[in-house]
Amino acid sequence: MHSTPGIVSEAYAGLGWRRPELLTRLQEADDLFFDAVSLVVLPAWSRGRIADRRNDHAAAFRRYETIHRARVTPKQRAIKLSAALLVPKTRFGLEVRNLGARLWPGGL
Repeated sequence: MHSTPGIVSEAYAGLGWRRPELLTRLQEADDLFFDAVSLVVLPAWSRGRIADRRNDHAAAFRRYETIHRARVTPKQRAIKLSAALLVPKTRFGLEVRNLGARLWPGGL
């Protein structure tokens, strides 16, 4: 089994630029956080007992979900867009992202 720094080092080894320096720093880091870009979307947010309406827990769950979905849905849309821009699924998408990064003020 590979360690996270090992996986990253293997994926980017030999690519030039500042990568050797960055990979060395990655290997030496003791506070590395590594995660996939992902989003969990659930069809329902509750099942079972917990309610603010003692006589009708199903209604309490529906109310909770309605209130919180209104808050969360726009954020989830923004996350999906950000993820699509940062981690494109196609070579063309990568080229567009990289071009945008180079053209952005202070870009690469």
